[in-house]
Amino acid sequence: FANNSEKIEFEKHQIWLKNYLEKNNGLFLVLTNEKNKIIGYIRFDKKDQQILEISIALHPKFHGKGLGSYLLSTSLRSYKNDLYSYTIIAKVKLQNPASQKLFEKNNFLSIDKDTTHIVYQYHYTI
Repeated sequence: FANNSEKIEFEKHQIWLKNYLEKNNGLFLVLTNEKNKIIGYIRFDKKDQQILEISIALHPKFHGKGLGSYLLSTSLRSYKNDLYSYTIIAKVKLQNPASQKLFEKNNFLSIDKDTTHIVYQYHYTI
C-alpha cells in the first residue's frame, strides 16, 4: 500500500529516494525478479524512537502471486533482531482489502480505524 496513490514523476521520485536513503531513517528493502529488475519494496519508517511504520508496494503485474506476503514475512523474520524493540504498525486504506488480508495473514492485529484507514500492529511470535 502507499499513502499517495497519485502518479509521481520519475525525477521527483529519484530526489525523494536519495533524500530518504541519506536520512537512513529505517529499513528499506527491494524485491527483484530474475532479471534483477525491481518489482517491489518494503520500508520500515521510523516514526519515533519506538514506532516503525511499514510501507509495502509491488508492481501491479505481480499482484495476486503471494509476493507481498513473501516480502513482508521474510523481512519480519530476517530482521527480527533489529525490529524486535519497536512497535511495528501499518496504515491500510479501507478500500484496499488485499492489503488488509496481507497484514492480517502475517500476524498484524487491527488496533484502530477511522473513516479512511485501518491501523494494524504487528504481533510478535516466538
